[in-house]
Amino acid sequence: MFKTILNKHFPIILLSILYILFAFNTFKLYGVTTDEPLEYQSAEKLINFYQKGNFRTFLDGEPENLPEGRHEPLNSMYYRGHLLLHSYFYTAKDFFELHLMNILYALPLFIVSYYVFLRLFGKWYLAIIAPILLLLDPRITGHIPANPKDFPFTSVVLMYVLLTSLFGLKKHGILINMVLGTLLALVLAIRPIGISVLVSILIVYVFFTVKDKNLIPIKNAFSNFLIQGITSFLVLIFTWPFFANNPIGNFYNFLPYRDWE
Repeated sequence: MFKTILNKHFPIILLSILYILFAFNTFKLYGVTTDEPLEYQSAEKLINFYQKGNFRTFLDGEPENLPEGRHEPLNSMYYRGHLLLHSYFYTAKDFFELHLMNILYALPLFIVSYYVFLRLFGKWYLAIIAPILLLLDPRITGHIPANPKDFPFTSVVLMYVLLTSLFGLKKHGILINMVLGTLLALVLAIRPIGISVLVSILIVYVFFTVKDKNLIPIKNAFSNFLIQGITSFLVLIFTWPFFANNPIGNFYNFLPYRDWE
């Protein structure tokens, strides 16, 4: 079984090994950007909020009770739940080590791009082109170490799209929808433009409903997105105090924030 798996996925396994070696040999070559300290400090504040936070303030949500500062957990429109691992498992604030973590966290981007192309073309020698092109783009490999937001966002978008594609338009099981719902929460929260992914997939369901003159795809879409929506809501409630403090109002304010970066 191991030999079969190795033979089938050998190209991306080899590329992943080379990428990890690349990470450990280059992570000290990148400088610190101006917004990196703020991102990690804000993530640390988020951990402190959950460990020592005033949950009465959290539940009341009255403006006069909120701590000052737009990057405080209760005030921040910036989602930092995906950075909790950085701050929780690494507290020495060594940016070289944080850059290494960012490089390793970006590995799913290349793996998923391979499987997206493999699903499209069915040939490994065509699929391997996708991660190689990404790796050869200096705007990608040069930005990954010091960019703790865009590349996690890109990875979860690709994973969400790939898994949705693999499972098709049929009605998914609860566990599958919960996994997709967790990814969807990150897609929506890390960057406001992530909502376009959800809209695009809904359009696909509607297209096949009209094309086949069959209501089954749209019924499946309702069932799938209901569970995914509930899961996403719960994930955001527990990882984003700003959202939890006023889910409808604050999410509505978040969507046009920063000109849909």
